[in-house]
Amino acid sequence: YVVGGEGEQTVAGETREVSAGEMIFVPEGVEHGTVNTNWEPLKLLAVYAPPGPEQQLADLPECEIIPPGELPTRDD
Repeated sequence: YVVGGEGEQTVAGETREVSAGEMIFVPEGVEHGTVNTNWEPLKLLAVYAPPGPEQQLADLPECEIIPPGELPTRDD
């Protein structure tokens, strides 16, 4: 669910623009990605059912947990 901001969501090779108030469904095992296309933060609420994949994401070497209240920086 897009809580705030604007971006692009790609699911199974199909990309579309998303913004606040929209729901995004990603079937299990389908390749997907999200890109913020604006200067404002893109805020998403992700629900995993059944639970578990969030730990796999946290275990990735490039995963960085950002403390509440801090904004992410982009290293290009």
